[in-house]
Amino acid sequence: AVRAAVATKRSTGIVGLAANPRAREDLIDLYRETLQKADELLPDGIEYKKAVVATTQYRLNIVENTTDWVEIEDQLDAQVEELCEIAQDELTLIPEYANSRMWEHPLVQNAAQMTWTQNGETLTFENAESGDSPSEEK
Repeated sequence: AVRAAVATKRSTGIVGLAANPRAREDLIDLYRETLQKADELLPDGIEYKKAVVATTQYRLNIVENTTDWVEIEDQLDAQVEELCEIAQDELTLIPEYANSRMWEHPLVQNAAQMTWTQNGETLTFENAESGDSPSEEK
């Protein structure tokens, strides 16, 4: 029987970030834990929870359905080791966000009415729950 060779990453090329031969398995565990923590600690309907769940579920689906780390990195446009660090950071942030009840902060509540200038264009973001989205003014 012919066995397929599995490429082993020797280095990430990033100083201080070692290659992780278990990165795929670690990502699956981290993403599942992130979804669990978001469900347990964050109230339904807040934008942060919606974003975390959507992003994490998207990434988890790719990682679970792809066994080759090179393909995972191509699809998610990041090294698997970087994705592990990002997922660990998210796991740290979720309880902090929940404990501080950031969704009740006036800046977060009013963020749905933000206006800013980018590259010479004024952008306005209306409340996402009303169905509006960023618009451009010239």
